[in-house]
Amino acid sequence: MKSSVLRFAMLGIALLLITPGCKDYETPRSRVLVTRVADSKTEEKFDDYYLTSDVIGDDSSIYEDAIFVTFENQPRSGFLSIDPTGPYGAVILTSYRVAYNIPGEHIEPLIGSMSLTIPSGETAMANIVVVTAQAKLEPPLSTLRTGELEMLSRCMITFYGHEDVSNQGIVVELPFQINFANWAG
Repeated sequence: MKSSVLRFAMLGIALLLITPGCKDYETPRSRVLVTRVADSKTEEKFDDYYLTSDVIGDDSSIYEDAIFVTFENQPRSGFLSIDPTGPYGAVILTSYRVAYNIPGEHIEPLIGSMSLTIPSGETAMANIVVVTAQAKLEPPLSTLRTGELEMLSRCMITFYGHEDVSNQGIVVELPFQINFANWAG
């Protein structure tokens, strides 16, 4: 009798260790992916997430560069059946940071605010600025207005947020490339 109780207890412990459950309280229930990046809501996505940035417009004006980013919120576990209209698993993105990497040059990172709720199992789109007009007025980008040079920046756009109910932090990284030049001139 003692050995069958012991075997049953061991079997129970083994099942608890190998079955999925809610013990991973330190990890978010959601995984957020970028599924599309484009310069308009309807245009097809960029090839390889690449943007050409004009440092001065045809009318000699200087404009910000913005992109549309579509996110998908996927539950981390296939065993979870989270209701998209419910609070569990919904992700709220609250800010982003664009870090530019141009060899031999320095552009201050852009830090922006946003408020985007992505329900579990669904997608949502945000429009974000990736280059400010002010950055185009300062070196090194301002030096491109009169010349025929180009600068290529390999950027990292990092989005920050949290799950709605658990408040677990969410970070989404998007490698992105921007080619700066005076395309109008």
